[in-house]
Amino acid sequence: MKSATFYYSKTFLTNACLLLCTLLAVLSCETDFSALQENDTYRFSVYGLLDVNADTQWVRVIPIQDKVLVEAPELNEKIEVTLTRESDGKMISLHDSLFSYSSLAYAWNFWTTEPILPEETYTLRVESQEGESCYAVATTPKNIPKPKITYQTGEEKGSIEVSGIEDLAVVETTFILQVVEHNRLSAEFPVSLSHLETAYVSTPGSYYIDIDAWPMLEAETITSREKLIIRERSVVVASASEDWPDLADIDEQQLALPEVATNVVNGTGLVAGIASWRGVPLKSCFDGAGNLIACEFEE
Repeated sequence: MKSATFYYSKTFLTNACLLLCTLLAVLSCETDFSALQENDTYRFSVYGLLDVNADTQWVRVIPIQDKVLVEAPELNEKIEVTLTRESDGKMISLHDSLFSYSSLAYAWNFWTTEPILPEETYTLRVESQEGESCYAVATTPKNIPKPKITYQTGEEKGSIEVSGIEDLAVVETTFILQVVEHNRLSAEFPVSLSHLETAYVSTPGSYYIDIDAWPMLEAETITSREKLIIRERSVVVASASEDWPDLADIDEQQLALPEVATNVVNGTGLVAGIASWRGVPLKSCFDGAGNLIACEFEE
């Protein structure tokens, strides 16, 4: 079992936020990426999560060329992406969508609504019409129950309890903020905070996570809390299978290298299995006597 202090989110989401920005709708970020490659070792960069709790799976494929894709690829440039469940050999073809990023670059996002089963092994294969291909094998974890969240808005403190989980991969809160400056409000902007460093194993298979958001928000925005207005709050919690890469000792420069933290054969990137609860509202709930209690939320 990985340590509860395994530091995933801040480093990994910054450098490979393709894994969560595309797949977890609650998160949003703008990523600068380059499809440049100085040699011909790799043809594709592939990032995706196979989430047993998601209704749609997304995989991003960036053809690696000698220049950034500043123009839309030709319509006849086809890439096929398939997903095979190894236990019974069932194979599905993913649908393709071409996404533009600030009109500066393009990438293919492939998707399917096919249910992803827990504790299964899947092979994702990418192939061009010229026959160039790469693949990745990922194992999904077992499903996890809803987290138990107790939170005090205003004070921005609380706790998250999650059980039935072996490897905790992500515990992240996202705040939609505005800054008050000279009697003016800034545009709304998101700030995401990782809380893995405050997670610890309470009982075997269960984690307890403390949240103290204000100091973290002040540090991230370089703004005092008196000048910050919180418009929205939400939580993402995710578990991973045993083959989830251990990124604890990998710095940002190393993670950017194609040979590091990749499981894509004949390519670069990462395809991994997770079970997540995302878009969970972070709010205060009280009982009839006015006591702060854990909130119930719908699946």
